[in-house]
Amino acid sequence: MDQKKQIVQCFVMLGTVLVVCRNKDGKYLVVREGNNKGWGLPGGIVKPPDSFPKAALKIVAKETGLQVELKGILRMEYKIDPKDYFQRIKFVFLTEPIYDQYPKNIADKNIEEARWVSLKEIEELKTKAPGWKNSEISVWPHYLEDGGVVFPLSVLGDEGSDVPVVKINESKTVSEL
Repeated sequence: MDQKKQIVQCFVMLGTVLVVCRNKDGKYLVVREGNNKGWGLPGGIVKPPDSFPKAALKIVAKETGLQVELKGILRMEYKIDPKDYFQRIKFVFLTEPIYDQYPKNIADKNIEEARWVSLKEIEELKTKAPGWKNSEISVWPHYLEDGGVVFPLSVLGDEGSDVPVVKINESKTVSEL
């Protein structure tokens, strides 16, 4: 009797968040990662059972010591790699600090420094070692300053939850928030 082998394929899904935090002075929160990885925006992996929004808040608090409020969603990105059975989903959130405060100034094993910077200072960080981790540190602040759309948080919901009534004119730019 032939026994057929059943091949089970596992597809790995990874959730990540990137957090763009803008304060009332129009400055952006950036972090310098350890091991010379460079300057970037706060972000990281969503660890179950956290939701994407909860992970964003926790990651900013851990990396910078700041408490922030979610203001909207800038984008949802995904990458599917069928060859390696891998999928990544990333939400880019806009936040604002709850209090007028400075980021923590004590390095830990992942983050060496956090600070508020202007758009001009973001560009200057590129030219000084260790430079940028990636271009997102510049892309998202410029997107906002150029009037990019901020989508309401209501577009993200738990599966099976009530569907919100979202009106077309609910999305705003950062100057309208």
